[in-house]
Amino acid sequence: MNPLLLFLALNLPERLEAIGDFRSAAAEYLREGDTASAARALLSLGDTGEALRLLSGSADTPSLILKAKIYLSQWRISEAMDLLGSIRASGLADSLRVLARIMLMDFSGAEEESRGDSGLLGVIGFAKETAPLLYSPVSAARLSCLPGLGQFYADEPLEGIWALAVNAVVLGFISYSIYRGYKVDRSYYMDALLAYNFFFNRFYSGAAASAEHTAREKNRALLERWLERIAKEKGFDPIGR
Repeated sequence: MNPLLLFLALNLPERLEAIGDFRSAAAEYLREGDTASAARALLSLGDTGEALRLLSGSADTPSLILKAKIYLSQWRISEAMDLLGSIRASGLADSLRVLARIMLMDFSGAEEESRGDSGLLGVIGFAKETAPLLYSPVSAARLSCLPGLGQFYADEPLEGIWALAVNAVVLGFISYSIYRGYKVDRSYYMDALLAYNFFFNRFYSGAAASAEHTAREKNRALLERWLERIAKEKGFDPIGR
């Protein structure tokens, strides 16, 4: 078919999408009362916030599914599962439920959500075999009772050395000030107190928070690469990464 005739056969919002004018396409879809398509057009622009705002008052299945896709792409898994729980069983909804369970590494739950579908069961089996080993953010924070150890656990040795060195220097200064306060002048106690409040307390607590954050970020990166591998090798990508 002639490309020009094919283009002219499209509705106006579809034509606007075809030429990349997604903002105008969204406006036309809204004029036609098609909220889900308007939100999808905005997502093509990367305007996730406005897309969610449009979908906030919609309870039709296409809108709920699109909103669940957005939540899953943002790792808001519990919110996505709440939405999907209100949708009747369907191919796409079931795939999204399975994806949510896989993202949580709940493989038995994913198998239940698959409803015996052989294709989905194959994806779940592959996901189980290739699942990455994750860091424990709680362990990273607890190990930071010795500053730097949490960063070493999270495979960031340079950050660990830095955290240990900074805390050691500040602790050394505090110890020296306490010693000088005892031996020379009590005013040195104030130096020790100020150093503790403004430096040691901050850096010591900061080392634990930093280690926990690093572990979470590394887990996110590992999971993203894992999901990309599943999408590439098994063709399973219901949210269109």
